[in-house]
Amino acid sequence: MVLTFAFADTRQIPLNIFLRRRLFLETFKWHTVPWSDGGARDLLDYVLDTLTFIPGLIDLIDRVRADPNMKQRLDDSVTRIVGALNLWRLELLPQHMSPLLSDSADLRTSVERVSNGTLVDPIAARAIVLHLSTWLLLARLDIVCTTIFPWSVGYMVRSILSICEEYSYHQEGMGVIPWTTAIRIVHATRLDNDEELRSWCRDLCIRLERRYDVRLLSDIIAALPGPDEVLTFDEE
Repeated sequence: MVLTFAFADTRQIPLNIFLRRRLFLETFKWHTVPWSDGGARDLLDYVLDTLTFIPGLIDLIDRVRADPNMKQRLDDSVTRIVGALNLWRLELLPQHMSPLLSDSADLRTSVERVSNGTLVDPIAARAIVLHLSTWLLLARLDIVCTTIFPWSVGYMVRSILSICEEYSYHQEGMGVIPWTTAIRIVHATRLDNDEELRSWCRDLCIRLERRYDVRLLSDIIAALPGPDEVLTFDEE
């Protein structure tokens, strides 16, 4: 059940972000039923729980434009998402990583270890790239003060691509969905004309396709508007 939930989660989130439509996976039932048999959430499960709220947040932004009275509801939603991200970063990740590391188990150290291959932890790797991707989505929405982000947008992008490079290309048996989700979000992020990062993202897509013999990434990117058009909310 849990595996089915996680698979559906990562497949549905990018689509619903693009459609600007609330995701059924954010409902109370989907956050509780998979665990009703007594199973425990891991790092990735908590990240997916938070990421499922992003499509609904986008939908709510559109609603606020039509009805300003819903602004408080939007503020409450942002506060909930940011709170969940910080809880994961400051408490859940250190709890998971501390037994595995001899030094600090903070986010920066964890990113360095999983991206350079000195620590092989598939759950942490997937969870970290999707955690950082959620921050990128908030940055792309232009509704959250960037001073609350753990790092700059550029640094988060580099961290995501570094981990995707190490795990999606060199590690076996992990599947491609978490990496395609993260890379799609990176592709839709404003990178201030940083061609190095864009080239890195494209190159990684090509190598993923060759390794897994899929056209998924090309199809995703070809179907998207340009980076300056995706998730834009200031249209007339």
